[in-house]
Amino acid sequence: MKIEEKITYAAIVAILSMVVSGLTSILIAIFNNKKSEEKALRDSLTQINQLNIQYPYLENIEYIKKYSKTNKLKEIDMRYESYCIIVFNYLERLAKFCNFNFEKMEKYVHVPELILPHSFWWKNLLNTEFRQCGYDNKFIILVDKIIKKEIR
Repeated sequence: MKIEEKITYAAIVAILSMVVSGLTSILIAIFNNKKSEEKALRDSLTQINQLNIQYPYLENIEYIKKYSKTNKLKEIDMRYESYCIIVFNYLERLAKFCNFNFEKMEKYVHVPELILPHSFWWKNLLNTEFRQCGYDNKFIILVDKIIKKEIR
């Protein structure tokens, strides 16, 4: 009987050990995934800043006004289109990372500063339906509220 009790205790201890080890591994993986995503977001913001330095007109209000009046896209305008896609893709990833909580997003970057200058692009994409399909509906609502200045 004593051998059976020892085996039972050993089995219980082994099972508990596996459960604790498994839970610890899961928690570490969740923590590492969050840190990896946070680093990727920082890297994306760095990319946006590097594009601003390399092509200053991308954030220049005078250029953006000219872009909004053009019907024929030149290379410079296509670069601006790509830049806007990069910015809004970054913001969507940030929004998902922050569970669409504007206050949490603001801890990483001043969101209206990235959205408002490019609001014409957002509202008047050549293919608005594509934008609607490409971005999360919660993100579209968030951006639209920022553009309408319902969120600051």
